Parts: sequence; structure tokens; C-alpha cells
Amino acid sequence: MKNIILLSGGLDSTLLLYYLLRDKEKTDIIAVFFDYGQKSLVKEQQAAKTITKKTGVKLISINLTDVFRRSQSSLLKHNKKLVTEIKKYGKHTRFISKNTEVEFRNGVFLSNAISLAMQLYQNEKVTVYYGATKGRENYKDCSVIFNEYYKLLAKYASNDFVDVQAPFMCMGKDEVVRIAKGLNVPIGQTWSCYGGKEKPCGICPACLDRKILGVFYDNKQR
Repeated sequence: MKNIILLSGGLDSTLLLYYLLRDKEKTDIIAVFFDYGQKSLVKEQQAAKTITKKTGVKLISINLTDVFRRSQSSLLKHNKKLVTEIKKYGKHTRFISKNTEVEFRNGVFLSNAISLAMQLYQNEKVTVYYGATKGRENYKDCSVIFNEYYKLLAKYASNDFVDVQAPFMCMGKDEVVRIAKGLNVPIGQTWSCYGGKEKPCGICPACLDRKILGVFYDNKQR
């Protein structure tokens, strides 16, 4: 069985890679990284390269910047608005993040991965994995029903050779962290921040999740 994993360099997808590698029957793995014009491209790509070098998994990078060049998401470089704004209300401070959804991102990623699977492994069984989890944002393309539709689409388009799996889709971040620690995932070398700076911003939704869960970066990334 061949395996393709969508690897962003973040905690969820890195855990998924380590989770697959624990199964000796899943050693035939290719990781795919997507450049879609995200502000955090450099740090995400560095993390993905570090993780694949450490695990010995082949990494393929695909450029999708043209697909998302009209996106209104604050996560993309062409949108100059801050991902998270700091608002003061008397003695209280709030972190307000807007437009963090990238329109149909997982759909675009999975479509590319399914096509890649059909190109690389003609008439062979392939499973495409992605690390969607149950997060605070409730994005439609991280939902169970979305995954089920894509499983059907992949099977139909590939004559039942390609499957799509998201093993952690019903898990919260706390459970993801617990499993990652149990598998000795190098959590500190993953990258989550949306901000696009050299150091984590500490206030975007991804950074706040890491703070709440006590998930820290290695010293050189702080």
C-alpha cells in the first residue's frame, strides 16, 4: 500500500506522519507540502523539511499560489491586514482574529494529492492522509461529512484505487498533544503561528492553542 500525507509542518500533520510511521506496513510514504501564498510559508516549509529529513520521508512541494491569489483570508501574504488584532477594553485585552479561513483549502489540497497519487501510482492502492482535527474554528473542510464526500470522490475518480483518510478528525487539540508526546513527536520543531514573522506572534489562534496546551517551540524558534 502506497501512502501520501499532506504535511504543513504543523503539529497535527507532523503527528500524523509519526503515527503512520509506527506501522511497519506504512513505510512507503510521500509527504506533500503546499505553497499557497501563506504568510507563514518560510517557517512552515523549514519545519516540513526538518521533519522529513529526520524521518527519512520524501518531500514533494507544490505551488498553488495562483489558485488562492483572490482569497480574502488574512493568512495570505497579499492580504496586508493583521491575522490578529489586539483590542483594549478598559483593563481587559482581547485578541481578535478575522478571516482565518482559506476558501476550500483542504478541497484544493486533496484534489491535488489525489491527482498526484493517480499519476505516481497507476493502478495501485494509495491512501491520501490529512491531519484535520476538531478545532475552535469549525471549518467545513475539516468536518466528517467533508471527509466522507472526498473519500467517495477519490474512489470514484480513481476506479477505487485511491482512498482519503483523516484519522484525527474527531480529536481535540488536547488529545492530539497527548498522542504526540506518547510517540515522541518533535513538537518543538513544528510550526503553528499564522503571523509570518521569524518568531511566533503568540496571539493568533494557533499560538493561543499552543499556550493553553503548554506546547512550546524549541529555543531557536521562540
